Amino acid sequence: MPYWSGCTAARQKAHKLFYTIAQFGATSACVLNCEGLEMGTLVGIQGAAFLMTLTRKGLISPYAYHMLYTAALAYTYVLGTAIVISRLDVCIFVKLNAANLITVVTTWMRIRGVDKYTVWAMVAPLALFVEMWFERAPLQSNGERAFVSVCFLAAATAGVLGRRAYAVPAARQRCEVQLTSNVVYVERRSACELKIDIVSSKLTKQAYPGQHVIVTNNGKNARMYTPVRTQKDGQITLHVKLYPHNPNGMSTMMSRLSRGDPICVQGPTGATYYVPGQRTLCTSDKSIQVAQGDLVGCACAGSGVTALYAIASAMLRDGVRVRVVRVDRSPEDRMMVDEVRALECNYESAPEALEVVQEYTHSGRPTQNRLAELLSWQQGDAEVRRAAAVVCGPPSFVAIAANAAVAARYSEVVELE
Repeated sequence: MPYWSGCTAARQKAHKLFYTIAQFGATSACVLNCEGLEMGTLVGIQGAAFLMTLTRKGLISPYAYHMLYTAALAYTYVLGTAIVISRLDVCIFVKLNAANLITVVTTWMRIRGVDKYTVWAMVAPLALFVEMWFERAPLQSNGERAFVSVCFLAAATAGVLGRRAYAVPAARQRCEVQLTSNVVYVERRSACELKIDIVSSKLTKQAYPGQHVIVTNNGKNARMYTPVRTQKDGQITLHVKLYPHNPNGMSTMMSRLSRGDPICVQGPTGATYYVPGQRTLCTSDKSIQVAQGDLVGCACAGSGVTALYAIASAMLRDGVRVRVVRVDRSPEDRMMVDEVRALECNYESAPEALEVVQEYTHSGRPTQNRLAELLSWQQGDAEVRRAAAVVCGPPSFVAIAANAAVAARYSEVVELE
């Protein structure tokens, strides 16, 4: 579920951490049979699906979803405290604290990068042993010992197999087998940019501007890229940000490709995009209708220009006014310089249609006031309707740009994934 406009990266991180803790805690409570607490977890489990439905139908906002979902998860902890206080049973107290200990260990392991299959392969036998301990004297017979041993071996096997599946998800495995594409053109534009054309007859459909494709290299690396251009024959054009300091990265691998080399492409994917011809910006929870002559602000940083270039080009063809604000560290870090310049040249005779502003931060970060000033329309009628602002880039930039768009009086703010 996306976060609301203006939600900072730190706030998102805090929510995700609490969700992780609560989900591991709910599983631990169910495994240890914590005297009724396992039923309390249904409030968060079932509430999430219900709140998601309300959000997608536009009945509540993403902000309300996250607040209510957080409250539903917190309810379990309130219930657990009430159970301990009301019953004053040492057995229940120890079980709940055992569940809390398992929650801390599993959360710490996940934060350290251990996949979920390995986590539960290590924890499940321990939780089973604790449960049997409270039910009766543990492992009194050979049958009980054999049962726990089989459970441990089964969990360990699931962990090994799950780890392999986690390293190469099923969707990416299918991509490797079924969605092999061919490179038809590679051009190194600069030290930090690569242009590549790929033909794939297996893409499920033509991507809308703003959607992504997933590029994989034999299942070892996977990265999402936003095509600058997609064609009905399956050809897509990507502009890739190069990171020379990462020799094993996807961009370095793609820089070594030659014409005719195979590469795996899957997609398109992404719930945030623009529908050409309908003048509609779609997100996961709403659709924004843009009228001809309305103003749409586009703010991007770094490689975010690829997505906004595709959206801005489609909007201009639909008669929508566009103001593009590009933020880069230096002139050498800019991507798609020729394409953006050509787009400006196409609308030189109609300056009210397109305006492009370049801002350099020189390793700093743009302020909200500065971005709000840059997003304000300068050409033509100052009272033009500011229908929406689309922002794309690193999470820290997106948070600042979203707040700046609100300050610049844009009716809607869309954050690209």
